[in-house]
Amino acid sequence: MRFEELPTSQKASIDLHGLTVDEAEMQLIDFLEGLPKGVRMAEVTHGYSRGTALKSMVKNTFHHYKITDKRVGLNPGVTYFLLK
Repeated sequence: MRFEELPTSQKASIDLHGLTVDEAEMQLIDFLEGLPKGVRMAEVTHGYSRGTALKSMVKNTFHHYKITDKRVGLNPGVTYFLLK
């Protein structure tokens, strides 16, 4: 299912632009821990044109027990997390 097709109660988003990798990782942890139980997908905007550190962290090295899968959309600056 696409992010846009989900009801508002089942999706959430966070923008990590301008953060360091360490700051972004902490923000993601806090964000995921604070989500209500019914949220099934999270849109994570990390950007892509000013370096790849955030993009790489979000797509490759960041792991959290709530994430079941990561998906890439048409925008290379966004990653979608499918959640438990």
